Amino acid sequence: MEINISERIFTEDDQQSFAALSGDWNPVHVEEEIARRTIVGSIVIHGIHGVLWALYSAMSSNHITNTIKSIQVKFHSPIKLNEIVECFFLEDKKNNECKLIIRVNKILKTTIVLSFCDLMLFKDIPNRNHLKSSPKEYSFNKVLIKKHTMQLYFDKLLYMKMFPSLENKIPDAQIALLLGISNIIGMECPGNYSLFSNFNISWHDSSNDSVDYQISDYNKRFSSIKLSIKSGGATGELQSFIRPASVKQNLTESTKKYIPKNIFSKWRVLVIGGSRGLGEASTKILTHGGAKSCITYYKGLNDAKKIAKETSSEILYLDILSDFKIDLEWSPTHLFYFPTPNILSEDTSFDSESLLELYNNYFIKGFEKIIKNIYSGHQLKVFYPSTYYIDHDNEKYKKYSEIKMQGEELCKSMNKLYPKIDIFFPRLPCLKTDLTASLTESNSIDPIPYLSNLYKNWK
Repeated sequence: MEINISERIFTEDDQQSFAALSGDWNPVHVEEEIARRTIVGSIVIHGIHGVLWALYSAMSSNHITNTIKSIQVKFHSPIKLNEIVECFFLEDKKNNECKLIIRVNKILKTTIVLSFCDLMLFKDIPNRNHLKSSPKEYSFNKVLIKKHTMQLYFDKLLYMKMFPSLENKIPDAQIALLLGISNIIGMECPGNYSLFSNFNISWHDSSNDSVDYQISDYNKRFSSIKLSIKSGGATGELQSFIRPASVKQNLTESTKKYIPKNIFSKWRVLVIGGSRGLGEASTKILTHGGAKSCITYYKGLNDAKKIAKETSSEILYLDILSDFKIDLEWSPTHLFYFPTPNILSEDTSFDSESLLELYNNYFIKGFEKIIKNIYSGHQLKVFYPSTYYIDHDNEKYKKYSEIKMQGEELCKSMNKLYPKIDIFFPRLPCLKTDLTASLTESNSIDPIPYLSNLYKNWK
């Protein structure tokens, strides 16, 4: 029978502290502006942070009292900032094992299986701090059998501050090794583009103050690697995916030739959500054709500044989910609506009601607010992207399609309600952006040439 032993919320400050403790400064864990351009869409908690919190919860409540002999962990899906995270304990006395389960809104996030022994696993680990650094991008052209050795670090004062009830309950060497594998995956191999999947470690004797690791398997097709590790009497295996890099929306010289000079020179465009993805691509297409533009951003200020500099655009902060007022010195002739949350594949665990509410806030309520905010009775053309998933009945994106169909109906009603507004809502194919990137090869289309032709023919 599962017992709920703890719950908490991980904050950005918690993440900064754990990055310092583990030396895992991978931006997906600590830098919102970079993390938003990954396939997970926002900052995610270090997997090992969740594991140590679960161990802390079980030991501080005396559900675990023996020495850990082995640990097997599966990271099912990422934990994000400011979510209510619950930890459950399940004992298997027959096999001298227990299971710790981490969930968010009943959705499985992490599974931890532990076995125990009476061994005395003691090893002094020098007290030393990590210096902040940037993650490497491991070159898989290297000889795969090459062995690497990494020194283990252990800042005991910071550790005790974060996990006070674990003092002397888990040997320092075990903690240092768990912190070390977070550093290996997040900073060394695969490093910058890592996505920790699972690991197992067994202790036959005390581990050392260093760990040897090497690649035991690399699957390019599925973007995954396995690493074998050894530290004294401890051995194990780590598995990680290699997530795709952020998608750059650049105009190539060949693409520029298909955008006639000054074709959009009479357009004054407001691009909502213009700091990445289709908004970024559209801004570059339209300004290359002579349009005057203003782009809005929410979390991507630096990205917005780069795009503004490249395209001579104005930038404007906008949180589509809050009350706002758009104040421009000029009236737009065209509005492009691209604010987008992380689009979840519905073949994985998800909270259906929360997902529908999120999509509704972005694609229905947010769109209505924008129109009401900027429309002043003048002629206005609006681009509202719908999706081809509506036609293809894709079960993975059923809720997304439902909301986009509602969006199309909203566009039709607004076209009737406001005679001077003309809303164009084409069903776009899967265009290549940060949000449509995947671990395996996808059939997504380069958005620059596709959108260029669409806008040139938009009457």
